[in-house]
Amino acid sequence: MNARALEHLFDDLGRSLDWLGEALRVGAEEPLAIDGTIQRFEFTFELFWKSGRRLLAHQGIEANSPRTVLQQAFRVGWLDDEQSWLKLLDDRNLTSHTCREALPQEIYSRVPAHHAATREGSRSYARCRNRSAQVARTPGDRNHAATKPFAGRAVARFAV
Repeated sequence: MNARALEHLFDDLGRSLDWLGEALRVGAEEPLAIDGTIQRFEFTFELFWKSGRRLLAHQGIEANSPRTVLQQAFRVGWLDDEQSWLKLLDDRNLTSHTCREALPQEIYSRVPAHHAATREGSRSYARCRNRSAQVARTPGDRNHAATKPFAGRAVARFAV
């Protein structure tokens, strides 16, 4: 994946985090609000693990499933509390079974914590991207393509 495509992936992740936060501000009184929030949680998680997969690949680590990506991201220190991340993955997997009456409400009640964790994980990814960009720089050449692989709004949005 080239730098531009990776930047677009992170821009999409940032937008999806913003949209999930927006959905969480809507009251849970309406079933459609719960369904919409769960849908936004699903696509945010998809972008999150796929972004992690790309970053791991950049580090020479192969991880092709969401579980493996989370485990490897934890192993390299990008994510804290592996079990919480695996619980987030379990909730994502349960969302396809939301025909059971109580399950959507149960998952919805955990989405705020998942949103906060995913936003923090995205910040960690951004720090990794920034370190990778620093390593890739060519000394003295500010316009070299390697100096800009992760530049853009996504880094600023995730800055700590």
